[in-house]
Amino acid sequence: MTKHMHGLAVFALPILIAGVAAADPQAPATPAGPSVEIYGRLPNLENVAVSPDGTRLAFVTTLGDERVVAVKSLADNQLLTSFRAGPDKLRNVDWADNNRVLITVSKTSKDYDLFAEQAEIFGLMSCDLTTKQLNDVMKFSLVPAANFNKQTFIIGEPKGRSIQGEPIVMVPGFGVAPDRYFEVFFKVNLSHDTGSVLQVGEWGHNTWLVDEQGDVVASEGYSEETRHWNIKVRSGGHLQEALSGDAEVDYPAIAGIAPDGSSVWVQSHVGTAVHWQRLGLQDRKLGEDIPEAASWTDVLTNRQGDQVIGGIISGDYPRYYFLDPQLQKNWDTIVRGSQNAHLTLVSASDDYSKLVVLAATPENGPRFLLVDLNTAHVASVGLQYKDLPAVAEITPINYPAADGLNIPGYLLLPPNRPAKALPLIVFPHGGPAVRDTPDFDYWAQAMAVQGYAVLQPNFRGSTVTQAFRDAGNGQWGRKMQTDLSDGVRYLAAQGLIDPARVCIVGGSYGGYAALAGVSLEPDVYRCAVSVAGISDPSLFLAHISKLATGTANSNLRLRYWEQFMGVKGPGDSALDAISPIKHVNAIRAPVLLIHGRDDAVVPYEQTAEMASALKNAHKSYQQVDLKAEDHWLSRSATRTQMLQATIAFLRTNNPP
Repeated sequence: MTKHMHGLAVFALPILIAGVAAADPQAPATPAGPSVEIYGRLPNLENVAVSPDGTRLAFVTTLGDERVVAVKSLADNQLLTSFRAGPDKLRNVDWADNNRVLITVSKTSKDYDLFAEQAEIFGLMSCDLTTKQLNDVMKFSLVPAANFNKQTFIIGEPKGRSIQGEPIVMVPGFGVAPDRYFEVFFKVNLSHDTGSVLQVGEWGHNTWLVDEQGDVVASEGYSEETRHWNIKVRSGGHLQEALSGDAEVDYPAIAGIAPDGSSVWVQSHVGTAVHWQRLGLQDRKLGEDIPEAASWTDVLTNRQGDQVIGGIISGDYPRYYFLDPQLQKNWDTIVRGSQNAHLTLVSASDDYSKLVVLAATPENGPRFLLVDLNTAHVASVGLQYKDLPAVAEITPINYPAADGLNIPGYLLLPPNRPAKALPLIVFPHGGPAVRDTPDFDYWAQAMAVQGYAVLQPNFRGSTVTQAFRDAGNGQWGRKMQTDLSDGVRYLAAQGLIDPARVCIVGGSYGGYAALAGVSLEPDVYRCAVSVAGISDPSLFLAHISKLATGTANSNLRLRYWEQFMGVKGPGDSALDAISPIKHVNAIRAPVLLIHGRDDAVVPYEQTAEMASALKNAHKSYQQVDLKAEDHWLSRSATRTQMLQATIAFLRTNNPP
């Protein structure tokens, strides 16, 4: 899932794609760069996960559009098994215990009547390495007993445990019964294919923490309708309410069980400040801020008992802090030895002696490494992407917005070209509440190696810090948009780019920004590519409002978008000022619209309506439909199709 497409899936799972209204792009007049097809392939290697005891490695490799799961022994490097996960899209691989692999899959479906439209439905498979059998984890015998009239599907991360020698998976999912549905926390025994209900969600959004014995230690719930939240902890043998309150969007979250098991860690926001505090299990009282976590943005927890073992500080690359001094010392040794490579922790054995990390350098594609912290031995697992003909260097930059706010971002420069008067592609991320990092990005790289400078700005509203994210509230189409064009002006002043040769490309929220760029600031950009972009915010909010009726992810979703757009509902007249479709007559640049027909996040109608408006206004545009593709560009063929159409369009309208 590319970071440029995933943001609009904050509370649901639909995606984007459009129609056709022009001839194929003309052949480029300048020499072609490296083959786009190579960058459009799904990663050669991903979802690399080490087993709980550190003796085996599971991973996913790609053959065309087929995703293959493989498991090998680390002792002798022998392949233990490999299999295809079936017709569904493979999303993640992890371990239930040392002999069973868990595979998260999804499909776009209209089968569940709790959704008003098609949705991305997630399921869970397991593979027993002894029998080599692949089983559906959610097909257990609980269904008739619980009076469910449809099989359940998962809605969160599974927790695989070995409990009293039995392979157990605990997973949040939906229970679908006649005329109702509800969140349920299931416990499944993989040996016997039996399931039971650990907890039924009190409200629409729920989270649970579970100890090594499989007992729920804490729960968190939020009612979208009443805006009320509560946190319960196990005290006296059963869950009792410890904290509660009301919140429009952001509410306190349980993050992990304290190392000594006497409390749980709670993360909360007060204004723009982030607080980490311990909530006692016996007295049910909230303690003072935890000093060592003051700068953390997330926690690390162990696999076997949800206990906090360390923290993460987000930034260009994540920094890791372990509560165990020896573990921290070992990790620091590995980091010092990595020289100019940046390490991202991907997977760990239960004792954290074996780690899988993704190592990235500014000039090479990322590589998975297996690290033995006890011996400081590092072995290569393989390249995330193979056969790349060129990799553009990624440079962090900072520039001032018009109001003085510092905007961080990244600039990719085309290989083997002087960094002077280059054609520029502004490439805003999706979300919008995510952020760009200097990680390898296939889409940005595919454009840069064709001869373009590529700007990836972390405009206000990005999750750089809580304060920076909150600075985006009410700035959708306003300062969030001018933050992009301020970057163009900054690079032009440095002499790096030619301000007369600037296009804007984006997916999801970035697709909206591309359309807003040529409609709200038509003097800045000479062309735009919108992939699954929102063209009519009013129509989009009406879609969200429709989903709100009788579904679990309604009001919170709507309030999330209203917060960013600075409006109240789809009828708010302020939406006209930030709506590309309302300013179509101002567009002078050619536009390429691309959308996936199976998009369950941004409705396909957003592209269809924009295409109709452009046609009626006699504007230059092209439209490309990606058949059977979702919001996240999950298939090699359609991902490549998107890149080919984008590069051909850019080369025609902004030759490198």
